[in-house]
Amino acid sequence: MLVKSFFYKNSEILIWKTTETVEELLQMVDNSLQETAQNNLRTIKLEKRKKEWLISRILLQKATTDHKDLIIFYDKYGKPATATHNISISHSGDYQTMILSEEYQTAIDIQKISEKTVKISEKFLSPNERQIFDANNPKISTLLWSAKETAYKLYGKKELDFRKDIKIISKNFDENKLEILIKKYHKITVEVLFFDDYILTYCEE
Repeated sequence: MLVKSFFYKNSEILIWKTTETVEELLQMVDNSLQETAQNNLRTIKLEKRKKEWLISRILLQKATTDHKDLIIFYDKYGKPATATHNISISHSGDYQTMILSEEYQTAIDIQKISEKTVKISEKFLSPNERQIFDANNPKISTLLWSAKETAYKLYGKKELDFRKDIKIISKNFDENKLEILIKKYHKITVEVLFFDDYILTYCEE
């Protein structure tokens, strides 16, 4: 079910909590996509993946933005888009989210707060970032991981080292936003939203 939708600058953000079966989700898909949906579901083995495929199409339908095309395609780097809008999709646990904009590049990430990000923090945080931020705090480490994921998706070319090429330049932990520098010259602001045990990070430029 759609639990939240809102606008950020020129982008629309939608959050879905999965409570439905594959069959129930299939019934929610636009009639024009029914045949495509059924054909695609036959090629997907995992039920979780089937739900994610369906929910991404349902979120696009439910967006209030005036779109002309419900077909999602992927560029050579695996970044999703439609014929009329830039989009970004993310899922974690029971939640799936989408951000879309007709004019601007967008990116979004959702993560369930987890101890796992503490254990792998040395893989995505530089020594300096580990000194500035409390990487042993699951809430903080999950936020930093999610923010870097959003930056990575915005860049969209899959040639970034999380430790070297994506730098958190905020001087302290901020639960509302983080400043990030990509490849030493590309500065972005990542917005943050906490809900339940999840963290949502997103940006537009």
